Amino acid sequence: MVAHLLMPYEASTLEFLLKMAAVRFEFDIAADRWAKSEQRSNPQLVEALGATASRKFNVPGAPAEAPLSHMVIHAEDIYRPLGRRHQVSGECANTVLDQLTSLRARRALQPGLLDGVSLIASDTGWSYGSGAEVAGTASALITSLAGRPAALDELTGPGSELVRSRLTG
Repeated sequence: MVAHLLMPYEASTLEFLLKMAAVRFEFDIAADRWAKSEQRSNPQLVEALGATASRKFNVPGAPAEAPLSHMVIHAEDIYRPLGRRHQVSGECANTVLDQLTSLRARRALQPGLLDGVSLIASDTGWSYGSGAEVAGTASALITSLAGRPAALDELTGPGSELVRSRLTG
């Protein structure tokens, strides 16, 4: 996971595009290959992750919020399977939710995921859209919008079944 977190800081734009082209622009495959090719030790990876604070997030066309979203989403990926709660400030969570629902980011979401639903973060007051209400913590909404089914059981409201069916097919 740490190697994956480092990818947007360490791959040049050209290198990223070449790796993507090699796998027909299947990001998950490119990211998996990147992470599996990592040769540094765990302490070296952690040190490199700490150094990202002063490095450029090098994803072509990524908005300013992308590094925050990248870290928050993947922190959820780490903490949820361990049964731990990931504490992120309401301001940060709302920024990530705004980015995930922005016009630019929505094309990366599950197609139709946001159609006809109103999302409400029960712990931060953030909201988006109109339609059948889907409520949950900001953490649960972030996880779900990122396409992970791990938090679907935490969503409530008349639109929660719609979101669940759209994510799980």
